[in-house]
Amino acid sequence: LVTLIAYIIALVYPFKVITYNTPYKVITQTVRAGNHLRYTRSFTKLMNVSGTMHCTLEDGLIYALPDRVVNTLPGTYNNVIEVQIPKNLPPSKYKYHCVTTYRLFGFREIREEFWTDWFTVTE
Repeated sequence: LVTLIAYIIALVYPFKVITYNTPYKVITQTVRAGNHLRYTRSFTKLMNVSGTMHCTLEDGLIYALPDRVVNTLPGTYNNVIEVQIPKNLPPSKYKYHCVTTYRLFGFREIREEFWTDWFTVTE
């Protein structure tokens, strides 16, 4: 009975792994394809669990970037991040959007997302 109750709690309790303070402010408002987008990020990691981050560049169409594993320790973070913009990305106005999936207890998935303000990519 105790195991069943623990399972039900793990299945339905609204666990919060991370809190993103979005949208993130873009520092480089105009970026040449192949160069780096710089933005300020602010978040609080609440649990010591790793996740898989899937990021995209969006302008009406969605351009997927390679997934990566993230394993940030719990704490509050405020820093500047650089992301390389693909050389073949068409010129347009974009936002950078990421969804991180955390797996808890081996069966429960929690998804959290962040995005930046809009920025312009040029050739």
